[in-house]
This record gives sequence, C-alpha cells and structure tokens, in this order.
Amino acid sequence: MSENDKANYHNIIREMIKSENILRSSRNNWFVAIQSFLFTAVCNICLEDSFSTYCSFCNDIKKCLLAIAVLIGIITSISFLFAAWRSAKAIAMAMSAWDKFLEENKNVIEDYPPVCLITDSIISKTVPSIDNIGIENWVRCMNKQMYPEDKECKKCRDKLINKFEWLMPFKFIPLFFIVIWVIIFTVLV
Repeated sequence: MSENDKANYHNIIREMIKSENILRSSRNNWFVAIQSFLFTAVCNICLEDSFSTYCSFCNDIKKCLLAIAVLIGIITSISFLFAAWRSAKAIAMAMSAWDKFLEENKNVIEDYPPVCLITDSIISKTVPSIDNIGIENWVRCMNKQMYPEDKECKKCRDKLINKFEWLMPFKFIPLFFIVIWVIIFTVLV
C-alpha cells in the first residue's frame, strides 16, 4: 500500500461503509415495493368475484393464488433478512479492517475522524480487551462528550434503546412481513 493510500485509508473505509449503506437503502426500497405489489395482489384476489362466474372451483383457484403470493412474500422476506445480516457483517468487516490498519501502522483512533458515527461501544461503553489502537481512551472521550456528568439519565435511556437494534428497518421490516404473511396465510388460505 502506498503512502498516499495509507494517508487516505480512513476515507476508503468510509466509502466502503457509505456504499454498503446505499446498497442497504436500495434493497429496503425494493423490498417494500415488492411487498406492496404482493399485498395489492392479495387484496385484489380476495375482492375479485369474477372467478365465480367462469368456473365452479373459484375458491380453489383463489386459495392457490393466495398461497403463491404469500409464499413469495415469505421467501422474499427471508431473503431480505439474510441480506440485512450480510450487510451488517460487511460493515463490521470494514470496521475490523480499519482497526487492523490502525494497529499495523501503529496509529491510534484519535488521530482520525471516526469512520462510523455511532458504534455500540460508545453507547454501552464496552471496549475491546486489546487496546493497541487507543480505542479505550477514545470511547471514554466520546462518552464524556455525548454524556456529560449531568446527563447520566440520558445515557441510561440510550443504553436501553440501543438494545432494540433489531428495530432497524432493514432488520425489522422483513420480520414484520413474515409475520403478516403467515397471518394472511392462516386466515385466508
């Protein structure tokens, strides 16, 4: 790695995280669009009465179409849950690469602007046991900045809220739709 690359490595990591966040946002938009189309299809199938005028087994056709739509909804939800997991791992890998870079080049985290604005360690004040990059001191400083002595209540509240990370849209929305599709399946099919 050239000296110029080393000097800009924090920007490279930032761009990697930014790209992953853009990809995550795009996936979320497509996921919501797919689920909207499927939900609209289910509503149209349920409200459609023209089946009964053309065939005697319209309930079977409706149930089959509903089952297919629900199955597609569940499969896409599971797929997007996997993509959310993979995205979180990609960002964790970028952060690990950043930590490794700092350690190998005998730099400390305080010498650079943060590559990721909020981390669990800042809120929970848990730091890695190996402190070759000065993360313990950095977390302590960030903690003091975000939670001055008179803001301990805010810190406790943030620690509690941080435990609900599963509510992040890219994790929660697919779970929500899986539950909705299972409910629709049990009620309609």
